Amino acid sequence: MAVFGYVRVSTERQADEGVSLDEQKRRIAFAEFERNRISERIRDAKRHLKRNGQYLGGVRPFGWRVGANGELEPPAPRCQSVVARPGR
Repeated sequence: MAVFGYVRVSTERQADEGVSLDEQKRRIAFAEFERNRISERIRDAKRHLKRNGQYLGGVRPFGWRVGANGELEPPAPRCQSVVARPGR
């Protein structure tokens, strides 16, 4: 029903009438499985990058730079007295 250019939409969730309850349960289970697989792949990729010394993103430590190979490069020797190593 359109009123002044707006469409009225019900906020109540309606079950998909053409799909059986068993099929809905299978879809939910598969979606949950896929969500878990995606999170595993992301976790494994981040673990791999960290193990190889690659920069994972986010706020980099003050004074440090990201090199061309994706690794964090320490600050210049003249700045090291001011900048502490990350994680210490």
